[in-house]
Parts: sequence; structure tokens; C-alpha cells
Amino acid sequence: MTQLEDRISELKQRSQTEDHLHLLQNFTPINTPPPTKDWTKVNVLQSSYVGTVRTAVAHLEKTLSEEMEKKLHDAQLRRIQQYAVDVTLDPDTAHPKLILSDDGKQVSHGDVQKNVLDNRERFYPCVGVLGKQGFSSGKFYYEVQVKGKTKWDLGLARESIDRKGDIYMNHNNGYWSISLIYENEYWANADPAVLLPVREELQKVGVFVDYEESLVSFYDVEARVHLYSFTGCTFFTEKLHPFFIPCFNDAGRNSAPLIISPVSMDAGVGGDGGNVQAELLDVIEEKKKTTEKQAEGFIKDLKKEMTQLEDRISELKQRSQTEDHLHLLQNFTPINTPPPTKDWTKVNVLQSSYVGTVRTAVAYLKTLSAEMEKKLGDAELRRIQKYAVDVTLDPDTAHPKLILSDDGKQVSHGDIHKNVPDNRERFSPCVGVLGKQSLSSGRFYYEVQVNGKTKWDLGLARESIDRKGDDILSPNEGYWTIGFIYGNGYWVNADPAVPLPVREELQKVGVFVDYEEGLVSFYDAKARVHLYSFTGCTFTEKLFSFFSPCLNYGGRNSAPLIISPVNMDAGLSGDGGNVSPLTSKRRRT
Repeated sequence: MTQLEDRISELKQRSQTEDHLHLLQNFTPINTPPPTKDWTKVNVLQSSYVGTVRTAVAHLEKTLSEEMEKKLHDAQLRRIQQYAVDVTLDPDTAHPKLILSDDGKQVSHGDVQKNVLDNRERFYPCVGVLGKQGFSSGKFYYEVQVKGKTKWDLGLARESIDRKGDIYMNHNNGYWSISLIYENEYWANADPAVLLPVREELQKVGVFVDYEESLVSFYDVEARVHLYSFTGCTFFTEKLHPFFIPCFNDAGRNSAPLIISPVSMDAGVGGDGGNVQAELLDVIEEKKKTTEKQAEGFIKDLKKEMTQLEDRISELKQRSQTEDHLHLLQNFTPINTPPPTKDWTKVNVLQSSYVGTVRTAVAYLKTLSAEMEKKLGDAELRRIQKYAVDVTLDPDTAHPKLILSDDGKQVSHGDIHKNVPDNRERFSPCVGVLGKQSLSSGRFYYEVQVNGKTKWDLGLARESIDRKGDDILSPNEGYWTIGFIYGNGYWVNADPAVPLPVREELQKVGVFVDYEEGLVSFYDAKARVHLYSFTGCTFTEKLFSFFSPCLNYGGRNSAPLIISPVNMDAGLSGDGGNVSPLTSKRRRT
């Protein structure tokens, strides 16, 4: 614009000459405007940038979904690894051609039959060996390295298995095992056998047993994923032993040993998906640096153009001061060829798009993180809900002002003192009531509806609690409970009390007890999240469910506490898919 204004001014000055013929002969026509560079083609690789971010976000979604599944499996494996036991091989059960290490941790096939006693415990002709340790209760876990082998079997066997005849590897014959055959096919030796969808070659297999639950589960330890579970086993009526078959040497191709390995709980997945977030940030940061570098180049070019134009304007001003206009016109280059310039109106660095993309990606990351936590909580709650028991209230323990429903499932405070026997089991002055059912071993779970109330306490109490004194709810007094006070939030009645960071008002509370583990846990049954756990408790007597609806407060807290049916379908959907059954049987010799 400045150049054009200067040119117009120059034309006006020159038009003042009376020698118009000379002017027209020597001045270049203006029908060819100053050329300008077409900058509409200039950009900062917008499509490439957006495409890269879209690819990064798509990769983020896929990776985080995989990370979520991995974290779920890792959490499950970490939970069972705490039951790790020390397993060693029993040489008195080993086939004569098997070679056992001195520490009893490794077994391989040696082709040479050793001169050993043919006792009834020894496997023959099956090339197997048992672990020394036998288990007839509780839970246990061990890991076996299978790396480098082309064929193997391992798992559990009951003590009374036939060790001398042909062995058919399935649970009906007392074996719960998985196998590798043909170097790349993994099978669960069920009836019928089940092909396992293993993605990568197994390096280490984890074996978990819950005797009381009749459960045998197998895990890929390196990938931290579940492989297969035998459930509802009906032959857990005697001791179970770890079972190992390294199979034949196969001329050295299968000479690698099966190795009972130490259990490492530090091999799991990171806790917060940080690597995925860092990967996204690296991609964005790289594109940001590229964009900034490109923008710096444009700024440098623009400054250069401005300097050239300023020099040209200064030169024009100086020459325009001469009085010899004819000499000026004859010796000055026409301005129809000004310095080339760019159309900078089309150039940008996509700042708003960049910020928006980052915000979208971060929001998506937060959403998936929350979904991961929700899925973890749901998986945990589903596991314990199978221990649900039918709890009913015991009227002989209820405070005189408490109102119990006819079915024994609801309790509220009625303000009116009923004429009931003041037996030693009854609470007074504490407005509490116990459940009829007691627990002195095992596990149980129940749920209590609390919505509509402004104050309550619930949980577990030992049988010997003082029911006539002050209601000090703490583990030291024999209570393991949580409570709610309107305006003051949710609390764990520990010593000292612990505030619960509950995001939304609780509607239903789940209570889980594992007597042998000394564990009392509370859950938000609607949101499917864990609230709090008392751990390391020492239980030496019967435990009862405990309920305190608290005072009525003029009707503001009149809603009852309600013992609710447990609904396992309230959680997240999906069971990970089922493996199609096969019809073949497996035979081992």
C-alpha cells in the first residue's frame, strides 16, 4: 500500500510537467501492477500436523485400552501372588529318566534310565514328577519357567492318581493342567480339551489354587494375563500336589528344563499409565517445536522484506528532493517491479487448533483413567459378591426404640420406647441391632441401602461387645464400621477416625469379611468402588453384622437401613469372551 501511495504521489508530481510528450515517451505505463508473491500456498503443514495428532490420539486410545486390560490382569495376578509357596520336586515320584537339580527346582528328560527303586509313588511310563508339598486347604501359588521348551505339561494332581498306567490328562482323572504341544499350540487339558488363545510364546506360567473354592487358574506371568481356570472342581477331597512333565528330550530339541522360579511381584504394570501420557506429550512437543521453527523462518523473511521496503522508500524520498525532474525520470528504475512480498494474511501456526487438540487429548486421557479405575473396582466387587449371604436382623438385640420390619430386613428409629425384655443381648443406650447370622470362619458379603438417611453407622461387631455401655465404635472395642453424619461427611470409625473421600452420596454400602485374612472391607455398591478396608484384624470369636440407624431427629432421619438383595448384574458388562469347546481328549504316556 505504501509503495502504491508513493507511486501515485510520483505520478501527480510528474504530471505537472508541460512536456507531456517527453513524459509519455520515457515513463513505463502502469497497466502492469507491481508483482506480489502468492502466499496462499504457504502454511505450516496443517494437514500433516492434524493427521499426526489424530494418529497419536488413535494410538493413545488403542494403547490405553490395552493398558487398561493389562492393568486389570496385573491387579488380579498381584492379588494371588501373595499366596506364593516354596515348591520343590519329590525325587521319589520322578520317572527314572528324569534329571532333577540338586535344589529340587529343575527337571528335564535325560534319555538314560537311572537305576532307582520302582516304588508305587514313582511315575512310569509317564515322564512326570510331583512336588513334595501337598495342600488340603487354603490358597497357594507358584510359577514355572517353560522358556526354550517345545513340549510340556504342568499343573495340579490329586494324591491318589494312578502313576503306573496310561495317563489321560483331564480333571476327571485327577489332573488340572495345561500343555504345550507342536511347539506353538497351548491347551487346557479339560474334557474336551480347550485350545488357549496365546498371542506370544509363554516364558513363565503361574499356577494358583483355592482349595475351598475348587479353583485352579493359570497365568502368563510375563504378559500378566489370565490363561484358563478350572472352576467348580469336584475332586478336591484329598491332598493336591504340583505336577510337572518336561516330556521327552526329542534328541535335544526339548532338553531345556522346567524350572520352579521365585515369585517376583515387582514385574507388573506401572500404576498410572504414565508411559502412554508421556508418549502423547512427546508427539505433541515434537510437532510444536517443528511449528515454532517454521514460524521463526517466516518471521525472518517478513523482517527482511520490511527492511528492503524501508530502504526503497528512503531512496525514493531522497531522490524526490532533486529539482531536475527530467533527470530523475531518465535515471530512476520504474517502480512497477517492487521487491517481492508474501501475502501474510494466509499464514498461521494453528495455535488454537494445537491448544484444542491438547485439551481434547488430556480430557480423553482422564476419562480413560477413570474408566480403568471403575473397571478395576467392578472386577473386585464381582469377585467378592459371590460370597453374598442372607442377613436378617435379630430383634432380641435391638434397642427398644428401634422398629424392625416383619421380614427382618429393615430398621429405623421410632422415638417410642417399646416394652421389651432388657436382656443382656439388647443394645441400650446405643441404638443398634445385630444380624442373626454369625461368622467364625470363611468369607461373607452383604449390602445395605442407606439413601435418604442423614446419619447412620454399619459394619461388623464381635459377639462379646459391651451392649450396655457407651457406644464407642472402634476396632479396639470390637467394632469395624463406617458412618455418615449429614454436614460432616463419611467416616471410618477407627482410632483415630478417618474421613472417607466419597465423591457422590452413598446409596448402598457393601460389606465384605474374610475371617482368616483378618479383613473387613466396605464398598460403594452402586458406583462399584472400594471405600475402605480394616486389615490385619485378629478375629478370635464370632462376628455379627451391626446396624445403627441413629436417632430419628424429628423425622429428618426416619428412613430405614435396608438389607438389600445382592445384584451381581449391576456392574460393567462383558466377560472377555468364551473359548469354543473342542471334542478331543488328551492322552499322556
